[in-house]
Amino acid sequence: MKVVIAFVLMLFLLMTTYNWYEIHSLRQEITRLETNLKEQSAKSETDDMIAKATVALGQARMAINSTDMNKARQAFETAKTNIDMASKTAREKSAPALKWIQDEANDLQKQVQQRLSK
Repeated sequence: MKVVIAFVLMLFLLMTTYNWYEIHSLRQEITRLETNLKEQSAKSETDDMIAKATVALGQARMAINSTDMNKARQAFETAKTNIDMASKTAREKSAPALKWIQDEANDLQKQVQQRLSK
């Protein structure tokens, strides 16, 4: 009888240890997945801001071509805001696209200033 009780206790101890190990592993996996999710979310947000900035720059160029400087200025300000937001969350992979957008915005700003000074 004592052997059976000892065996049951040993089995209970082994199962408890195994459950603890599995719970610990799952917690580590959840932490890893949460970290990956945060990184993906930041990347997606940066990509979204870059896309919005690109659209706004295109609208500003079209407004300049149609000599609507007020609309061009508004679109440029929208692009600038999106660029600033994207630069806060940018990662290494997004840096070249962000740099290109910033260069385009600077060129566009010069064009607007030249047209307004005429």
